Amino acid sequence: MLRIAAVLLAIAPLAAAQAATPWMAPPVDPYQAAAIRHGQLDTAEARLKKEIARGSTMPEVRINLAKVYRATGRNDAAAALYHEVLAAPDVELVLSNGSVANAHALATNGLARQSALASRR
Repeated sequence: MLRIAAVLLAIAPLAAAQAATPWMAPPVDPYQAAAIRHGQLDTAEARLKKEIARGSTMPEVRINLAKVYRATGRNDAAAALYHEVLAAPDVELVLSNGSVANAHALATNGLARQSALASRR
């Protein structure tokens, strides 16, 4: 009987924490893909910068922040972020549409698009 009571007491804090958590929490989007897609660039930028300040090394964060910078005319800052991605090991990423791409390919494509846009001006 004593063992059962100890187990129930150990589980009680976990049950209380779970009860305080909403069952249907909104999906987390640490890479701000939805915000960028909906044109909420200021929100996306602030959140992505916060992720980098927290020490995130995820290439998705830098690639998406580079997209924001490119969309707002800060091409040098975008290029710097793409180069940071290229300096890190290449990894496969699952994109918001479910497809898979390599971080280096995305960064290289971002730089190429940026260069193509600059040459048209």
